[in-house]
Amino acid sequence: MSIRRILFYILSANLLTVVAALSQTVITGRLTDVETGHAIPDAIVKAIKADTTRAVLAYTITDTEGRYRLSLAEQQQPIELEFAVLGYRTVSRRVAAQSATIDQTLAPSAFKLKEVTVKAAPISSHGDTLNYNVASFIAPTDRTVEDILRKLPGITVKPGGGIEYQGKAINKFYIEGLDMLGGRYTLATRNIGADQITSVQVYENHQPVRLLKNIDFSENAALNIKLKNKGMTRPAGNVLGGIGYRPGMLYRAELFGFIAHTKGQMLATLKGDNCSAEAGYELTDHFGRGGENKADGLIPDLPFTVPGDVKTRTRRSSGASASLNTIRRTGSYSTLTFNLGYAEARRRYERESVSTYFVATDSAIIARESLSTDAADHDLTASVVYEKNAEQEFVSNTADFRFGFGEADTRLQLPAELRQRFTQRQAALNNRLSLMWRRGTNVYRLQSHIRGSVVPGNRLTVDGSNHARLVTQRVLGQSLYTNHSTSFVKGLNAYHNLWFDVTMETEHDRVDTDLDNRTMPLQARNLNGGYRLQPVVTPSYVFDRDRVRIKLDIPVRYVHIRYRDRQSAETFRYDRPYVGARINTRYTISPGFSVTAGAGITHTTGDMLSFLIHPVQHSYNKLSGGESGRLAYRRTSSLTAGYLFRNTMEGFFSTLNVAVGRTHHNILKGETVAPDGSITSRTTGTTNDADMVTGTFYIAKNFHDQNTTIALTSSYTQTSGERSRQGLRVQHVNRIMSLNPSLNVRAFDWMIVRIRGMFDRFTQTVRTGTINTESVIQSWGLDADLTLLPLRNVELFGQTNYRNHPSEDNRRTQRWLVDVGIRYQPSRVIELELKLQNLTDADTYTDIRYRDTDMFVTTFGLRPASGIVSLKYSF
Repeated sequence: MSIRRILFYILSANLLTVVAALSQTVITGRLTDVETGHAIPDAIVKAIKADTTRAVLAYTITDTEGRYRLSLAEQQQPIELEFAVLGYRTVSRRVAAQSATIDQTLAPSAFKLKEVTVKAAPISSHGDTLNYNVASFIAPTDRTVEDILRKLPGITVKPGGGIEYQGKAINKFYIEGLDMLGGRYTLATRNIGADQITSVQVYENHQPVRLLKNIDFSENAALNIKLKNKGMTRPAGNVLGGIGYRPGMLYRAELFGFIAHTKGQMLATLKGDNCSAEAGYELTDHFGRGGENKADGLIPDLPFTVPGDVKTRTRRSSGASASLNTIRRTGSYSTLTFNLGYAEARRRYERESVSTYFVATDSAIIARESLSTDAADHDLTASVVYEKNAEQEFVSNTADFRFGFGEADTRLQLPAELRQRFTQRQAALNNRLSLMWRRGTNVYRLQSHIRGSVVPGNRLTVDGSNHARLVTQRVLGQSLYTNHSTSFVKGLNAYHNLWFDVTMETEHDRVDTDLDNRTMPLQARNLNGGYRLQPVVTPSYVFDRDRVRIKLDIPVRYVHIRYRDRQSAETFRYDRPYVGARINTRYTISPGFSVTAGAGITHTTGDMLSFLIHPVQHSYNKLSGGESGRLAYRRTSSLTAGYLFRNTMEGFFSTLNVAVGRTHHNILKGETVAPDGSITSRTTGTTNDADMVTGTFYIAKNFHDQNTTIALTSSYTQTSGERSRQGLRVQHVNRIMSLNPSLNVRAFDWMIVRIRGMFDRFTQTVRTGTINTESVIQSWGLDADLTLLPLRNVELFGQTNYRNHPSEDNRRTQRWLVDVGIRYQPSRVIELELKLQNLTDADTYTDIRYRDTDMFVTTFGLRPASGIVSLKYSF
């Protein structure tokens, strides 16, 4: 057979395929409840011939959002659409046999079952959607949505309120299908009552943009909270007031309100206390925000890091927060969202530390610190979001504003009597616009992101014991960032798609630093400004058929940089292209079992901070001697693999993710440690490699008949790299293994037990020349909650936190934190609570850890035993 004939057959087959596709009629729409506006899932939608034959031309089932899609051959006569589902009246309507969007409402229909008991399964699934029946998990002691989520197998709630499904962070949080809060969903999970929801849904492999379904797939999940009908018709909330003693007066006040209806939702909070300062945590954006200004991180707000437990139990703390959040439907597919939030936190930290620095000799430098810090942070945010998320069109515009102010006053007793003060301010304005259109299997996209931010003048000062000024460091910065992109998706057929994405990214930055260090003496200034242009072209191929999904990206970018140091009259130039690659595959073995694999090469370059060649003071004992003046560059090669398994009928979940990577650096970080523990850092243009191996494993099982859920989360991380210490190159290998089992039990209808264990093993190996040292830290402990219901409307509860870890002299130390309380609910709307904290009167919290080549043992002061009585009224 000749080549011409083969080509003729191929072209003919493709032409017939195109003609057949063009001759199809596609009808889409959404099915909702006429009374509540809720989506109706699992309804049968049929296209029927409108004649005496009543032949079924096509049928489908609505998804979790009530949406359907029918594809049928071209018809000359009208057709009938029939909508049917248990509990609603069946509706038929005659329509023209042409492509269209047809939405339909159904009215509930009462029906009677004789001597039949229907019991919902605890966990059910429909395609990629899991449904947790809250009635199967709720207990009388559950107060909020977060209490429910902590019991659900497959779902993990982090200490800060972040939510993970099967070990991965969720990418969306919905309430009745509406995204009102974005990444600040802790406002909902810690305030909406557990008795207000009927189910928790998990959308696996969630693609939030509807027109990208079956074109661009995601590995992350989303959560959707389904409310009870009464929660959709009247406001709900609570008012709380409390008073206590520490010694010293304690107070606590809260106001929360929430309303949801078919047209939209509103949530408002107003909180304040001086017993935990947790109020502002609810405004944390769990989806994160990128760095906004190069100058903002040059001086840290605190000269140390603070463990999470210390922030809520430090000896002095107070906080306040307020938020107003609303979303309104402006059309069948469009919404308008407004968010306003303010958070304030004030804390006093009392800290002692012993730092051991490896100096590549037979001895180490040991530095001791003793200090107290008064810190205050204020954060104001506001955003307006418009979104239209239709099957063929997507429009989204987000405008947000942020202003932050912070200050910290640190008084040192060791190694010398010093006083360090720090103030910072930052303002930022963002606008993100995204436009997409879908025509058949082709998608067109335009995106624009503009961000402007300013740091008007961060300031660090250090004074001596005689109040003489020793150090003054000022930093200011301005930044304008833009990212404009356009992309086109060409659907070759139902399984193959080609993507072409073109992006232009620009950064215009200015960073000025001014240092006056009279102890050296040293005066240094960086007056840097310039720009960075980065065009990126990314062709991609996507294959999605039945059980197999493959995506290949090949980003090609060109980096063009011009920075000028006005202080030294130097100009830094950089021009270079980079080609990367990334492939991700997924194979679905069964509806609840899939495996993934991936590989990639990425290139990352630094920014203007690489050219701050003059010294910058970071804290009273940390000085950057200046960067190398060479643009930082990293090339990372990585391999990933994993699996995800779930059996909803058995309540069994498991996932495993493994990653291996090597990163090549063109600069080497180095430090010189003085005998008093002060550090001068410097980077040099020396190549080096760093390796990483990570693995995470999660397994959970729900025994519904026994009201028990067990889970195990484990992880392993190994990192190796190089750094310079005292002028010598030092190699270090760090290994961290963690095991975190958990148990949730409800026994005898009057006792609830929740236990979370922890075991960490940290191994550090340091090599330089002929010296090879190895150190091991092992820590273990548990967090336990016990609740008893001895009488109707009476609840006794207790919480304990136990840790066992090594101390400075390698002996084991223990820490017990115990809280107990009693709740009395004389009516459905009134609750009285007495809570006693830190009954063991533990006065210190010790944290020990390694970082690269060094060991740090830190002890914080804790608030003594205290008690608080509160009264809560719910409406």
